[in-house]
Amino acid sequence: MDLHELSKQIKTEDFQNSFKKVIPCKTRNILGEMSVVEIENRLNKIFADTINAREEIEWELYRIYYIAAWYKLYGSLNLPVELSIYEIATGDTVYVPQALDIYSGNRGKYVTLNLNKELSASFRSKTENMGADVRIIEDNGINVLNYYAENTFDVVAFQHAVNDIVQTIVADIEGIDTVRSNWWATEPQMLRAVFRNYQAGKLKDVAYEKFIDIIKVCRKSLKSGGYLIFNNCTFNANYAAGDYSMEFHSLYIDISREWIAEANLGLEELEIQGYQSKWWMILKKNF
Repeated sequence: MDLHELSKQIKTEDFQNSFKKVIPCKTRNILGEMSVVEIENRLNKIFADTINAREEIEWELYRIYYIAAWYKLYGSLNLPVELSIYEIATGDTVYVPQALDIYSGNRGKYVTLNLNKELSASFRSKTENMGADVRIIEDNGINVLNYYAENTFDVVAFQHAVNDIVQTIVADIEGIDTVRSNWWATEPQMLRAVFRNYQAGKLKDVAYEKFIDIIKVCRKSLKSGGYLIFNNCTFNANYAAGDYSMEFHSLYIDISREWIAEANLGLEELEIQGYQSKWWMILKKNF
C-alpha cells in the first residue's frame, strides 16, 4: 500500500472512525498531533526495505499499515461484503481478520487452522470480541478440506506466512517440535535449519513438493474468481546470531512465485498499484 496515501488517510475523520476499534486511544492521540509529513516520514523509516521499528508508535504504524493494506485490497479486488477468508500459518497475527471486521462487520467469515497451542490461545484472545465470525481449528493448514468443501472461500491469505510454512516443513524433517513448543524460542533453530538447506542448494528439494501440495489445497478451497494473497517482510534484526540471512528472508515471495509458476496451477498474478511485487503476490483462480 502506498505510504503517502496511507499517511493522508490516517489523518482523515473517515479513517479514524472506521479503524477506531483497532487503533488504541493512546495511538490515536499521538497520530492526531503528527502532521501528514511526519507520519509519512515515520512510515518510510519503518518500511525502508527491511522493517526498522524501535519506538512504540512505529510498531503501531507497522500494525496499522498491514490492517489498512488488507482492508484496501478487499475493496480494490471488489470482494463482497459477505467476505469469506481462510488464512494459513496465522500464528497469533490478527491483521487479516481485523481488516475483515472493518470491511464486513458481522457479515464476514474467517477461518484459520493453527497447530501451535500457545499461538492459538493468543490468537483466540485477540479476536474474541470481533463482529466477524472467526473460527480457529487446531489442525494442520493442509487439512482445511476436511472441514470445508471445495470452492468455499473468496480469499486464502498468507500474511507473512510463506516463511513459517517452509520453516515448519523443514522442522518436521529435522524433528523440531513446532506444536507444543514456544514458537519464538524455537524459531532461531528453524531459521538456521532452513538457511543451511538454502546455502547447500537443497531447499527446493526439501520443501517444494510439500509447499505446492499446500498451495493446491488452498486453490481448491477457493471459489472461482477467488484470490490467493501473499505478503512477506524482513525485520532489521540479527537473526539467529549470524546463522541466517535477511537477504534470503526477503526472497520468500520470489521463491513462492517461481515454485507456483513451475507447478502450473492455472493461477493468474495481478498487479495492484501500491503493492510491491517483492513483498506482495496476488494470484487469481480463474476456473
